[in-house]
Amino acid sequence: MLYALVFELVAHNDGMLPANTGKLTHGLFFNIIRSIDRDVATALHNRKERQPFSLSPLHHPRMKIGRPYRVKAGYTFEMRVALLNDSLFDSVIAFFTNKYTLPMLYVGEIDLEITAIHTTGGSHPRAGYTTHEALRNRWDDATPLPTDVTLYFRTPTAISRGKDPRTKRKRYWLFPEPLPVWHNLRRQWGYTGGDDPGKAFDAWIEKHIQLVSHRLQTHILDFDRFQQRGFTGSATFRCVGDPDRADHAFWLALCAFSFYAGIGYKTSAGFGQVAPKIHRPKWADEEN
Repeated sequence: MLYALVFELVAHNDGMLPANTGKLTHGLFFNIIRSIDRDVATALHNRKERQPFSLSPLHHPRMKIGRPYRVKAGYTFEMRVALLNDSLFDSVIAFFTNKYTLPMLYVGEIDLEITAIHTTGGSHPRAGYTTHEALRNRWDDATPLPTDVTLYFRTPTAISRGKDPRTKRKRYWLFPEPLPVWHNLRRQWGYTGGDDPGKAFDAWIEKHIQLVSHRLQTHILDFDRFQQRGFTGSATFRCVGDPDRADHAFWLALCAFSFYAGIGYKTSAGFGQVAPKIHRPKWADEEN
């Protein structure tokens, strides 16, 4: 299954949070897994493929991307953890159910107490759970299929495009071109247990999916040993032509999947958090 948990936390002391808290929540998550099962934590640390989870930075309404934030005792924050398999979910839940009280978490110089954990969309709009099959089957009886989707990139996003053949330096897309966005989601879908249709679907994307509007900003975040650029904002995509219904429905499933998987580089350290929106066709409203 796929899970998205949202933690509410309250600060117990004054202090400063660094400009990039994603690298701290990454370390915090590994400490949680290590406390339950060191072998699982080691396997995750040594994993060469993309990690089967995504993490948000700490969020407060007044925090600005890429800037340190002064915290006062009593400030409340949110942290989102998306888990892309059952074993990870079991480990995280075991960590909390084995405690008589919810534990304190330490992020930099700030002591944070967990005051609530949201696991369903009814309790928090950024929480929920589903399966690959449910995402696929959602569109079985839909007529017509939606043609427009918008992805809201809530945290900086960068999509790997491999290494420069001359300099060997890593390269990234810093703009949501359709092919790298949906190729990235397709690969992650397959890594996490879904049925991957392969490169034929990439060819379908190039033929039928267009970027029709966008509103984006670029940010630079510090990861100690390097700095990483990424974009935030929104991008709307449209399915055009006369697409095969099965591929069209899978494209919509991948859009919904982005809610859990995120998109691009370092989704396990706060990058690539996405809120998808699938737009209801206007003519469907007119018919009802």
